[in-house]
Amino acid sequence: AEYMGGCQFIMLRLLSSARGNSMSALLSGRAATLLSHQRRHYQVSGEDTSYKGTTVEGYGPGYLEVNGVQNYCGVVAFPNTYVLWKPRTIQEITIESLALIPVYNPPIEVLFLGVGKKNQLVPPEIHQYLLDRGIGLEVMDTVNAGATFNLLSAEGRLVAAALLLPDPNEDTDS
Repeated sequence: AEYMGGCQFIMLRLLSSARGNSMSALLSGRAATLLSHQRRHYQVSGEDTSYKGTTVEGYGPGYLEVNGVQNYCGVVAFPNTYVLWKPRTIQEITIESLALIPVYNPPIEVLFLGVGKKNQLVPPEIHQYLLDRGIGLEVMDTVNAGATFNLLSAEGRLVAAALLLPDPNEDTDS
């Protein structure tokens, strides 16, 4: 777990499921303490055996709600888990910030990239990076990206959504 400017970015769970390793094999010392602290203060999705899937439920001023939890930063949602995501603007989306998408197991077919309140262009290298790994990319506003993810994920499709927080001050009419 790594602290990133107000967001706790958790990829240990995702990496352990993607590689087939147990969580205890990946954690030691400080990392185990951080994750233990996190479990007390944040829901780590996918850990409850009654958990049925990831659902992007909505957003409000400064948060995205996923599985009943308000997350005060962006998220990357997968069919059975989600992680908090550091980028806050489209300019901060990099190949490195999307590195978890190709390692998810089973492989993701399409990534829905939610870029705020209105659609924006992403750099061509982002498209190419995902295309080279067999992953389609659909760029849209965050609300529609979350809704499309929910619909296709509920149908059993292997999709993911990388969602930026919608800026409450952003005008959607311009």
